[in-house]
Amino acid sequence: MPRSLAPGWASGAVLALTTEQLLGAARNLPNRFPPHTRLGLLERLAEPITAPSSLDPSSLTGAIALVDTLTAPTALALCRLGLAGAILTGDAPPSGRHALVAARAVGLPVAWAPGWHPTTPHVFLDTTHPIAQLSSTPPSVNPPQPLTLDLPLPRVLPVAMAHLAERPWLELATGQREERLLAAALLDSGAARGVGLLRLEFLHYAVPDLTADDLQELLTDLLTDLRHHPVAVRLTDWSDDKPPPKDGPLRHWKGSRGLDGIAGTSSLDVQLDTLLEAQARSGHRSLRIIAPHVERVEPLQQVSDRIGAAACVAMVESHLALEHITAYAPFVGGVWFGLGDLSRAYGNRPAAALRDTILTASEKLGDMERAVCGAPVTSPEAQPGWAKV
Repeated sequence: MPRSLAPGWASGAVLALTTEQLLGAARNLPNRFPPHTRLGLLERLAEPITAPSSLDPSSLTGAIALVDTLTAPTALALCRLGLAGAILTGDAPPSGRHALVAARAVGLPVAWAPGWHPTTPHVFLDTTHPIAQLSSTPPSVNPPQPLTLDLPLPRVLPVAMAHLAERPWLELATGQREERLLAAALLDSGAARGVGLLRLEFLHYAVPDLTADDLQELLTDLLTDLRHHPVAVRLTDWSDDKPPPKDGPLRHWKGSRGLDGIAGTSSLDVQLDTLLEAQARSGHRSLRIIAPHVERVEPLQQVSDRIGAAACVAMVESHLALEHITAYAPFVGGVWFGLGDLSRAYGNRPAAALRDTILTASEKLGDMERAVCGAPVTSPEAQPGWAKV
């Protein structure tokens, strides 16, 4: 049964391509992502090890790639080449989280259909639902209209675990206008509860030379468009494979993951000031600010004192955070669990075991609002997104 891995829709000629062909064809094309992002770093690392291809890159634009599996370099090549979508036909799921992050960042629909073979040279691909639709005939509505909304479907979709929770949270990739408007329509229709996650560091995917004014304008527009719905924005979570930019208002980083890495820096001050100002300008009343990868209580308390406990959310993504979860409670209005990092922290435990661990911890929070993000790294069949615990 074909599974949707990255949401979107596409129609085009289907081309069977090898990893070597894709990497070679993309070799001399401009990088798709800013160099200071983790995807930009991966693009530069893959560049020297690929050989030129005899394929004309322009012949691939708008096509749907038929590939065995998806690695981060292959996904990045698909993005640079302007392919319309990808269908994985091998038994192996995508390798590494960056592969689907890249696809989602540019709105590239990806389906996993082991053993599938096209019967016609042209394919219609719809991954807007958990079961991917692969067809040689046009859909009855083109483009597909998820949730029966009367609006054009853009190539970038908010990610939602709609199939696993009733009225879920949405996750925005970069918060750009096209994505904001679709999110607003989904929320206005009652199909989703609110925006549960927008990562501030991901804004660099869309705005490489982000200035303080750019950040202020983007966040004000976001909160204005979604002013009638809850929105949660996560402070920057830098790491060695996702370092901050060399310049700009968010560049200061102390080298640690999560809140500890920005605590006491001007970067944290800029982010909090900008978010609070954007809220004031937009008239938004339900903004939550997520403190990433929280471990120590002291920096969380400082953020909480600044914005108010009701607006503060702790992101729990480690052993230590689960152990300290009750200590966070006085300073937050909600706790979000990051399944990807928690899964790695627990040695890639199976989904069922991880679920039990999270439920045990969440029971200590009483009636506090909780949400779960992502999927364990050992469960590729799980749909990425958000659901209430």
